[in-house]
Amino acid sequence: MVWESINAKSTILVLENPSAFTVTRNVLKKLKSSPYGIVAYGAGKAFEQSIRQLLNIGRPITQIDYVGDLDPPGVAIPCAASVEGVRVGLPVVQPARGFHQAMLEAAKRLKAPNGFPYPKAEAKPTNDELVAWLPEEVREAVIAMFKAKRRIPEEILAKDELLEIWKDEL
Repeated sequence: MVWESINAKSTILVLENPSAFTVTRNVLKKLKSSPYGIVAYGAGKAFEQSIRQLLNIGRPITQIDYVGDLDPPGVAIPCAASVEGVRVGLPVVQPARGFHQAMLEAAKRLKAPNGFPYPKAEAKPTNDELVAWLPEEVREAVIAMFKAKRRIPEEILAKDELLEIWKDEL
């Protein structure tokens, strides 16, 4: 796991992919008051095991927020990581506030209101437990997107979308 300190807060934001981590880190560093003390790159599925490394960063962690691709694997990762994290004494992994709604809105602006084609999608029905991890306000749209074998990559969130999420922190 790669991580960088933003301030002394005990909150951490973990991103699934490296480019989203880089953009998010750069935006967080420019905020007057970042809501996160640490930003991390979870390395996709590796986060399920590397979450344990948060115990070694030299400060307590009171909140772990996560954002990844809006596709079944991208939602399964934080669910599995949360189980492992709680097992070793870390807080439950939560969806990062505002991110998933911003991803859906960005897809609409790009003329993909139902997400983008996802050729790797499996024909099995959407796991309700998986979608239940997401914020309630996005669940219906995400279920429809998964059933249509579509997805939204987290990289859809650029600097402007992140600044909108954190406009109160500017």
